[in-house]
Amino acid sequence: MTIDDLLASGTPPIVAILRGITPKEVLAVGQALVDSGIRLIEVPFNSPDPVTSITMLQTAFGDLAAIGGGTVLDIAAVEALAATGSTIMVTPNTDPKVIARGVELGLEPMPGFVTPSEAFQAIAAGARRIKLFPAVALGPNYLKVVRDVLPRDVRVWGGGAARGRTISRNGWRRGPKGSASAARSISPAMRQPWLPSALALWSRRGSRLAPLNETWPCRRGEIERANDMNDTEPSQVRTSLGRNLTHGMLDALGRAIVTGHYDGRRFPTEADLTTQHGVSRSVTREAVKMLTAKGLLSARPRQGTIVQPTSAWNLFDTDVLRWLLERKFTLPLLRSFNELRLAIEPMAAQLAAAHATPAGKATIAAGYARMEEAERGDEDALEADIAFHVAILRAGDNMFFAQFEELVSTALRTSIRFTNRFKGRSASLPAHKAVLEAIEAGDEHLAGAAVRQIIEDVMVLIRQAESAGAAADRANALDI
Repeated sequence: MTIDDLLASGTPPIVAILRGITPKEVLAVGQALVDSGIRLIEVPFNSPDPVTSITMLQTAFGDLAAIGGGTVLDIAAVEALAATGSTIMVTPNTDPKVIARGVELGLEPMPGFVTPSEAFQAIAAGARRIKLFPAVALGPNYLKVVRDVLPRDVRVWGGGAARGRTISRNGWRRGPKGSASAARSISPAMRQPWLPSALALWSRRGSRLAPLNETWPCRRGEIERANDMNDTEPSQVRTSLGRNLTHGMLDALGRAIVTGHYDGRRFPTEADLTTQHGVSRSVTREAVKMLTAKGLLSARPRQGTIVQPTSAWNLFDTDVLRWLLERKFTLPLLRSFNELRLAIEPMAAQLAAAHATPAGKATIAAGYARMEEAERGDEDALEADIAFHVAILRAGDNMFFAQFEELVSTALRTSIRFTNRFKGRSASLPAHKAVLEAIEAGDEHLAGAAVRQIIEDVMVLIRQAESAGAAADRANALDI
């Protein structure tokens, strides 16, 4: 999972710094962070056994969060971090060799800088995000002056938060002129029992900007009281919904339902939702009506509004598909997606071979060219792969197949997140080229077979993973 993917999906720009964490406690803390909506997690390399902790986090939460390492000081640390399969690489300085090696290995560097000269040195080495460190000491006025001379596409984050029994809101969601990205880092006391509650409070208040040095006390009693949504200022929650309150409510409630927030819980009443989100009853009623139309909710006499089982959801709805991507990864979900792809895409390729216009074939070829660029590191591999397959759906001159675009895109995102776990696995260029050549030649049978083979390769990996999981379960049963 990349930082861009997470920020685009609404993840707050907060990096949790798990300084001093040990492998024994890292999964519990990681789960608390992810459950609270904090999806950018860093383990500094000066922690006990950082590589093991990072590997454990990546294995458990790599589909839901961007995991990485901090205090990366040399090439050896860069290579050890890359070997974990994680994403984020935070450095306290701007060593060009360290940054360049991180970029080369597919990491997302976030080097620390103080002066404009250091910032430009990091940018020249390939950094797209840089961290003003220590932001607490330098302040927002310093950031504004520095930000004015930096390229607009470079995101500036703030680093250097308070530690201990406070959570510090250091940094900004937007920099001067709205061009800088925010950064807030958390250095929690890892063994504090209030951690999950504190992060939940932070997540709900995340839409409100705070002064550089503002900190919130996190004594357990205060946080538990604040955990009641009715204690949160409605105006703060309302702000987080965006300018269109109805669609903001729809998105917030739909995401919560699909990702399991209401599993085993009673769905709130209309009055409760109105109070919690600081909106009118008409906004709440309309959002619930839209969720009912998507199959997520149903209203029953004397029972109120209840969450429907997954079997009732409209899984072809674009919003539901988007929310599904935020669920915890499961092999059954991946298998279901790819079984559906097997039913759709081979026939779509046959139709493209039979009916594609020169323009349609050119679009498919352009998608393949993007995949070649991605292989060289000049294009986003996921988006290029999706563009190729979507172009095939559109080229078959069948309006019904074209409607599967969102479904196939979601299935591909899920599949690629899975196959990326296998070192060295990426979209096979020869296999995709075979599809392109068959469509260009008008060979329907060969085009369908070539697409089927691509999907079958993923199914083989799924079956292997399921077998490995079953074997592990049997071994655990024997140990009991």
